[in-house]
Amino acid sequence: MKEQQKKDDEIHEYEKLKEILETIKLEYQMERNKKNSFETRAGFIIAFLSAIIISVIEKFNLKNTINLFNINLTFGILIKILSGIILIISLIFICFSVFQMINIKFYNNLEIKEINDEFLKQSRKKLLKLLIFMYRDIIEQHRKLHKKNAEILKRIITILLIFLISFFFYVSF
Repeated sequence: MKEQQKKDDEIHEYEKLKEILETIKLEYQMERNKKNSFETRAGFIIAFLSAIIISVIEKFNLKNTINLFNINLTFGILIKILSGIILIISLIFICFSVFQMINIKFYNNLEIKEINDEFLKQSRKKLLKLLIFMYRDIIEQHRKLHKKNAEILKRIITILLIFLISFFFYVSF
């Protein structure tokens, strides 16, 4: 009876591990989909940013902004100088952040080389546990990269708003 119970427990644990592995694989696939979705959204945002920045640069004249330092300072001229400086600084930060976002990042994948004869000699239960832990580590790395990219994207949008507000003040004065 105890031997039968032990077999049943092993079968139950094996089935439980299979279910966990399937769940982990689904999580892995969701993380891959998030990566693809983010890359698509980032592409649209970069194209939008490029269009906005090009149209702003056409209206912004750095030489005229520098020449404003040589005339009598009024409130309007001060606002125009400050907004011109903010435009330049925010443009630099936007470019830096965009390059940081599109910088090629290495996403870990299941290391196929680790699946060899030695690996396959393990018991089924141990193999499942190893696969679960391998996937877990990959998913954690993907989530860290997604979080970092989301923070960079948020920073880009914030700086873009500052850029647009300063452009509004620049052309208004």
